[in-house]
Amino acid sequence: MIFIDSEGEPIQEFSAIYVRDNVIVDVFHQYVKYPFLKTLDEDHFARSHIHGLDIDFLEQYGLDNTDVLYSFFSSWLKKHSVTHLFAHAPSKEKNFLQLPIQDVHLKPWRERHVLSSHRNSFFMKMTSIPICNVSCNAHTAFHGWYPKRKANKLNATDIVKTEFGHHCSLYDCVECFLFMKES
Repeated sequence: MIFIDSEGEPIQEFSAIYVRDNVIVDVFHQYVKYPFLKTLDEDHFARSHIHGLDIDFLEQYGLDNTDVLYSFFSSWLKKHSVTHLFAHAPSKEKNFLQLPIQDVHLKPWRERHVLSSHRNSFFMKMTSIPICNVSCNAHTAFHGWYPKRKANKLNATDIVKTEFGHHCSLYDCVECFLFMKES
């Protein structure tokens, strides 16, 4: 099984974990430079509301574009015997990869934050625990995140997501895997 996740619109981070016999045995994790053909307003929205990565971080550590990302991931994917791809709400990943991906159907945020799959992946993210010698250091480049709604109109989901902090596709893959294990 392979679990995948991406962050940002357009994609700024992409990860996959390969699981065999209920153990994570390989990891794919890459950043993508922000395409400056887009407007700065779109960049500001993506980084402020979705991902939170700093442009300088992406410039230093990111691949040149999503075509390069696709090529790298395709090469990685060919090394594994894949029977199923999984992700949470995978419409963006399906469009990007043009592959069938099954939705793991994570619980809504207001319910998810109490599950052990979320608490454990959150701890791993906040402490940068390596997975197969790969860890996400996005929090060092995180410049902040805020909900899409104004502060006086936050709903329960916004409040939980604000407490969650920066998104990270690597540890989101882990959350999907742990959720499926406990379901």
